Amino acid sequence: MVSIIKGIGSLSADQAKSLAVRGGAAIFLLWSICAGLILLIPLVYPSLKSASFFSASQVSAPKEINYFDLYIPSNPFFSLSSSAVPAVVIFSLAIGVALMTIKNKDVFMENLNVLNDAIGKLTKSLVQLSPIGVFAITANAAGTISVDEIQRLQVYLITYVASCLLLTFAILPGVICAITGYKCKDVMSFIKDPPYHCINSRQPLYRPASTF
Repeated sequence: MVSIIKGIGSLSADQAKSLAVRGGAAIFLLWSICAGLILLIPLVYPSLKSASFFSASQVSAPKEINYFDLYIPSNPFFSLSSSAVPAVVIFSLAIGVALMTIKNKDVFMENLNVLNDAIGKLTKSLVQLSPIGVFAITANAAGTISVDEIQRLQVYLITYVASCLLLTFAILPGVICAITGYKCKDVMSFIKDPPYHCINSRQPLYRPASTF
């Protein structure tokens, strides 16, 4: 929330318009690629005529989603506590757009920069602990799964890993390079350590349109 408010609020009207057009097109393109890959992945799975390990009685009715609470930020603190990401994003965008039209905002923006740096340091500390959690979850799954279950999951695991590698190291970096003009090496260096480059770094992560 702090990053969105700070990023949008520090822009001018021309910068916001250019970012909305170019960024919206880039996001739509990335969404289209990911959606297309999601639709193609099931074609890799073999067709199963019967599945003795599955029973329709095990399927429970999905919980009804309240779209008003999910998208309309009537209470931003409730949205934060309940992890309603769309409502938080909409609220942050609204505050950021409002800040764009305020002239005497330098002091507030500097405070946001300090708060953003503090949250960045906290996030970096938590990220350093994430391998321990991943190892614990993986070890628990590997220790409780049977050989028969591994055989049934091997197609899914191989497809999942191959798709992630294809998206991470080929498709998405290639799209970013084609849109921004960055080299693939630069893109990979940025995504290597997001907390440092995207939060703590003072250098801009994009080039002005005149340099493309």
